[in-house]
Amino acid sequence: MTALEKTGAQVRAELGHPVIDGDGHILEFMPQVFDYVADVGGPKMADAYKATLGQRGHRDVWWTRPSAEHSIDTLTAMLPGLYVERQAELGFDFSVLYPSMGLGIGNIGDADLRAGVNRAYNLMNWDLYGPYQDRLTPAACIPNHNPDEAIAELEFACGELGFKIAMLTSEIRKPLPEIAAGAPDLAANTVRVYSLGIDAEFDFDPMWQKLVDLKVTPTCHTKTIGIGSNRNSTTNFVFNHLGAFASGSDFMARSVFMGGVTRRFPELNFGLLEGGVGWGCQLFNDLVEHWEKRNKDALLKNLDPRKLDQALAEAMFAKYGNERMTPARIRTGSPFRQVDMDFDEAELDEFAACAIEKAEDIEGLFAKPFYFGCEADDAMVPVAFDKSLHHFGATFNAIFSSDVGHWDVVDILKVLPEAYKFVETGRLDNDQFRAFTFEHAVRLFGEGNPAFFKGTAVEAEAAAVLGARSERAAAE
Repeated sequence: MTALEKTGAQVRAELGHPVIDGDGHILEFMPQVFDYVADVGGPKMADAYKATLGQRGHRDVWWTRPSAEHSIDTLTAMLPGLYVERQAELGFDFSVLYPSMGLGIGNIGDADLRAGVNRAYNLMNWDLYGPYQDRLTPAACIPNHNPDEAIAELEFACGELGFKIAMLTSEIRKPLPEIAAGAPDLAANTVRVYSLGIDAEFDFDPMWQKLVDLKVTPTCHTKTIGIGSNRNSTTNFVFNHLGAFASGSDFMARSVFMGGVTRRFPELNFGLLEGGVGWGCQLFNDLVEHWEKRNKDALLKNLDPRKLDQALAEAMFAKYGNERMTPARIRTGSPFRQVDMDFDEAELDEFAACAIEKAEDIEGLFAKPFYFGCEADDAMVPVAFDKSLHHFGATFNAIFSSDVGHWDVVDILKVLPEAYKFVETGRLDNDQFRAFTFEHAVRLFGEGNPAFFKGTAVEAEAAAVLGARSERAAAE
């Protein structure tokens, strides 16, 4: 019997370790959501939130849920009691859950509405999923257009209610300020994108510190679709969806890396969800290659325009130039202009925030803290473990992510078998599959919060992973 002929329970029975689903989904019962929003901010707020759901300038997802013989799968994602009852069938020991309709609420434009809707989602999901913390844990929806609103909801959702994971918006979208001021009716059709790291609109270090203090793992689950992106077809959802989550995660990773967040907050791990790991491998290698050519010392040694041989340039222009490329015109055209020679050397080091001394540092600042959510049918998962493909023999923290509840998972009993085919076909060995489906998720959430898995169905096994990790770190 091949992997795909088995159920999740059958695959799990063959494994010698638990399985953690790092990214399943809650299917919200929207009348209940509106009730919670009304509880938080009144009926007018509920109506205002309903109005935002119809504001689309692009073709968004449609026919989103399993039906026919798999209707029970849709209901499983809506009802936590049913989910836990069926968890053994899926082959999962523990599941981390993210919203569905709630994925975009971090970018609601109105600040009061944004805060109210995020609060409502958190109250609802804690009421629904809080009683099942031994088997399920939901992520808190954290609005983070500025650090103050993020900290306020972190203190409530994580400090008071008990959420252990924060879902941040990696790509903060706001109307162009000049349009908002001069033509407010048009503002919704414009966008400026801000990050949480490099060139951020605010200093987000207090937010990162609050996450450290609360022992909460930041994750992002942002798709780059709509105004201001190149995924805004009005006719084709597939065109819009392709690469959308990878793009959102790529933006998050680049911004916090280049902004020095991973350097300043080494205690934090970051979950980058639903985009796979292929883009992360490429970005890591690209960062190394950019640093090698564009670190400050390399720039001054190899690319300093002041070192151009002017005499040689004049001689070569005289010999090989034409009537428009004459020696007399050399100093009027780049790279010979005086403006190319005048610069502030303090601005040369674009990696300054990362405090990189050697290329190998990038592995610790990128490959260690970033964890990449990979769906079961993601063909690029084995690339994360192939040391021969990456600088310094780096490997990457791919985490098994079911996406249960969404259109791409037609039969939830086949998710774990779909992933296990990598072992069956020899693309992953048993240890790598264990890391993919268990250990990496333990480290993502447990390194910053050793008590994360206390009281769960995987408590003992997770403690063993974290203990072994601590012993290796101490030895190093």
